[in-house]
Amino acid sequence: MTPSMFPDLIFNFPETEGVKYAGSKLKLLPYILQLAHKVKPKTVFDGFAGTTRVSQAFAQLGYKVISNDIAVWSKIFGLCYLKNRGDRKFYQEIIDQMKFSRGRAATYRIGILFFLNFVAELRGIKPIRND
Repeated sequence: MTPSMFPDLIFNFPETEGVKYAGSKLKLLPYILQLAHKVKPKTVFDGFAGTTRVSQAFAQLGYKVISNDIAVWSKIFGLCYLKNRGDRKFYQEIIDQMKFSRGRAATYRIGILFFLNFVAELRGIKPIRND
């Protein structure tokens, strides 16, 4: 039996959101957070942010986070999960519509609406309604 690198892994990590893909660090997250907890940094640089799961966890734990990735979609995840300070209730109607939408066109339309509402909120503009 190989000894564990992290025998004292007891760290409870915050819930994060993202999509499943081959490069996800979701399963590594407890180990990453445990190591960081031992060295106690004030700022964390996530150089391969992907869906920003690692960045999200560090931000929720109060660290200053610098998130970076070459993928354009990673920037969108970063804006939504790291820069967004809006109340979840603001987005709940849109989230509910996304859950019950059928087909690619409906999902695309609602996704665009969600993004436009997010940008509108960032700029202090009245949210766009889907009436």
